[in-house]
Amino acid sequence: MPDSRPPSVAPPGSLRGRDLISAADLTPAEVRRVFATATDLKAEFVVGRCHSRPPLVRRTLAMLFERPSLRTRVTFEAGMIQLGGSAIQLTSGNVGWGVRESIADVARNLDGFVDAIVIRTGPHEVAVEFAAQAAIPVINALTLHEHPCQALADAILSTSQMVRYCGQSPASTFLIGTEEGLLYRLKKENPGKTFYVLSPGLLCPNMKRTRLDAVLRTMELKRNVITIPEDIRLRAKRALDRMLQVV
Repeated sequence: MPDSRPPSVAPPGSLRGRDLISAADLTPAEVRRVFATATDLKAEFVVGRCHSRPPLVRRTLAMLFERPSLRTRVTFEAGMIQLGGSAIQLTSGNVGWGVRESIADVARNLDGFVDAIVIRTGPHEVAVEFAAQAAIPVINALTLHEHPCQALADAILSTSQMVRYCGQSPASTFLIGTEEGLLYRLKKENPGKTFYVLSPGLLCPNMKRTRLDAVLRTMELKRNVITIPEDIRLRAKRALDRMLQVV
């Protein structure tokens, strides 16, 4: 049976056809390009709840979810539908990768049926092997090692990104779901736009108590030390390093 899917020839410098197994797979310039594309698509969808030219028409995504998920699963599936494509939800229980069939067999079969794979599993090596065995893009939606999609989502809606988005968006009304202290800056920089806080309880009292002079004093005197496990420190440092590169 001939393949009826539209051709996928990536222009030079394109991200098309690339895997996303780690946030480190993207250069800072590529991360900025992803953010710019996401911002444009979101701004268009907010206005009319649709896209004038959905970019994923006739594209199908296989979602291999071995671990429970709410936000990641719903956003991937809703995103595919909103962008014109479709998604198929699969679990290890009904596919049996690594048990009934090898990861290589599952990856190669899906390669002929769908256009991309999203995998949420435990061992990071499973996602790496899927990417190695499949010719189509494989996206890591969580392993025990890393959650690159969550890292990118957190970065795109960091405080500076939210301020930038509200300033550039053609929309005039926004719902703010973060600490309400951000409202002052948003209103000051966007006097012609309206901002609503999702809940009056969006306050962080401890954040309000943190002053620059207290931070300086703590660093100088090396007091109020918080000790965390080394593996968590290293993961946090990697995330901060990536955010600083993007900024």
